Amino acid sequence: MAAASIAALALLPACAASTSLAQTSAERPLPTAISEEAAAEAFDAFLTIERDRLRTMAQSDRVAAAFLGLMDRREGSADAMMQIVRSMPAGELKDRMFFIAAGQLIAEHRWADVAAASEANGMTNLADFARPYANWPDASVDYNGVEVTEVPFDGLRIPAQLNGVDIEIAFDTGAPGVGVHRDFIDLLETDGSAPQTYALPAFDIVATKHHALVGSLTIGDITLRNVAASVGLPPETPEDQAKFERMDQIVGRYDIIMGLDALRPFFEVIEFDYNRDVVRLIRRDPRPRAEANMLMGAGRKPLIRMRTQNRIGNYYIDTGSYGHLLGEGAFDIRECDAQRTMTAPWREIAETRVSVGFEDQPPVEIWAQPTSVVTEPEWDLFGYIGNPRSGVYRIDVRDGHFAFEDYSSEGLDSLWPISAEREGSCAPAAPMP
Repeated sequence: MAAASIAALALLPACAASTSLAQTSAERPLPTAISEEAAAEAFDAFLTIERDRLRTMAQSDRVAAAFLGLMDRREGSADAMMQIVRSMPAGELKDRMFFIAAGQLIAEHRWADVAAASEANGMTNLADFARPYANWPDASVDYNGVEVTEVPFDGLRIPAQLNGVDIEIAFDTGAPGVGVHRDFIDLLETDGSAPQTYALPAFDIVATKHHALVGSLTIGDITLRNVAASVGLPPETPEDQAKFERMDQIVGRYDIIMGLDALRPFFEVIEFDYNRDVVRLIRRDPRPRAEANMLMGAGRKPLIRMRTQNRIGNYYIDTGSYGHLLGEGAFDIRECDAQRTMTAPWREIAETRVSVGFEDQPPVEIWAQPTSVVTEPEWDLFGYIGNPRSGVYRIDVRDGHFAFEDYSSEGLDSLWPISAEREGSCAPAAPMP
């Protein structure tokens, strides 16, 4: 994934802090006793995006109520999770729940709370990460009176300005936040007032070895102010150097990488329109809200539940990946299925035409890679839905709804020259019901 080359961590506007527990009943508080078994069940329901199951459990389970609050983006849900975590016995479940709650605090730009909670739970590395941001200026946004901002998009990059200077942003939903490219930081002039600190007033950036603060970032008609970011570090080993070179070969030039979570506090809907090669940032959207089938802000990347021929599982939405990767076992390759092999600069890519399904949506036929598997224990991932190259990705970040719109894989061009191709004589197998 494009995001893999940058240690990007989101740095966004402050939200009002709250210590209220997420509750499902106004008449009485939920029981305070924490059952390890019940917590594990609620954790499973959260990771599998089972809202109805969580809703039922939340009537009597504080953990389920807190997880439901995270899914519904309720103020104070991260505080509720932190209180629960502190009362649980040490172990893997406690650690995983803690990082989800901390991720939500990070998305809310509550750095002092992240540092304090980290220290209380013995997570010194996360505390060290959060502490430098605790006293930095809060981020803000100027909409300049517009409801929809539309900017050019080449499948990954969008134009922007830093204090009036033209730059390029890699807009990658697979990135967990905002990161400044190491080559861009190399342009900054040394400021002798502090060790390992750099500043270039023309770009309105202050940066240390690991962190940066962007004073004014303009995208289309909007301006983001005091956007904090991480810095992509230079590779330290030959293996790291080879990985960075490969990522740069895939992604190409950019100055800043920005994940979807970076715009979540400002907009209701993000549309990646691959038909017109634009991204639409929609501040207010009149369309009815849909039942959520995507997680945002807890794992820092958008996570969706998807049905393939053989299973139902979690997948990232990663516009920085050129194509779709569904992992081994997602479907059975038949002699009658359409297949093709493309020769990319870094490797050959085999694709099969398959049918997948999302919640409350008709099946969609896509070209996907069947052979690689993405493994991240936090989310038990099978792979990702990447750049579709056609149609519209509509991502409703208010309630976490995702949809393909105006999309068809019929006649879809390949990304790279085709070295082998087999036309299909049958329709792709239907996804699981």
